[in-house]
Amino acid sequence: MAELLAELLSGVWRFLVHLFVELMLEMAIKGLGFILVKPFSQKNDMDSGLSAVVGILAWVGIFVIAYALFSS
Repeated sequence: MAELLAELLSGVWRFLVHLFVELMLEMAIKGLGFILVKPFSQKNDMDSGLSAVVGILAWVGIFVIAYALFSS
């Protein structure tokens, strides 16, 4: 019985962590992309591929700049 409960709690915990991480990453990537694209495109929405691509490129740029600033 204890093994069954442990497996059940493990599955629930894994699901909650996966949901939280997915939502946070989606908001961080697509949210930033949406904010950057919004002034230039009236038909853009947060679920568009353009928002995702711009968000990923923006985070890459942020990390490159942060690395350049802190590595010297």
